[in-house]
Amino acid sequence: MPKALTKKKASIAVKKKVLDRLKAKATKGQLLGSCNFGIEEKLHLLDCVNQQLPIGGAGWKVVVEKYNKWATEHDYAERDDKSLKGKFDALVHDAKSKPTSSADCDPQTNLLAIALKIEEAIEKKLELSH
Repeated sequence: MPKALTKKKASIAVKKKVLDRLKAKATKGQLLGSCNFGIEEKLHLLDCVNQQLPIGGAGWKVVVEKYNKWATEHDYAERDDKSLKGKFDALVHDAKSKPTSSADCDPQTNLLAIALKIEEAIEKKLELSH
């Protein structure tokens, strides 16, 4: 068999392995082609959550609509309620487990402090609704 043909078969086999890995990743965790939230996206998510202070599914639906309208206008990926609520919950969790009151905070620490304040406002709203 000529070397060129052998190399071509090897190249096809490697491409097939890569595609198989990508397909496997697409069925676990993030969707294929999706990306993590950047700082600007996190800030906008927090802004939407702060405006709505969602308690249940209907509140999160409004957050999703506002966020996705902004995302489309600014060339970011649209997200579903599970993704947005999951990111907000992760920020709150990180805020509760990491110090957020440093004098010279980085942007991520500031986001955590904001998320914690919003979570407290949601809890207060929940208490007042009962």
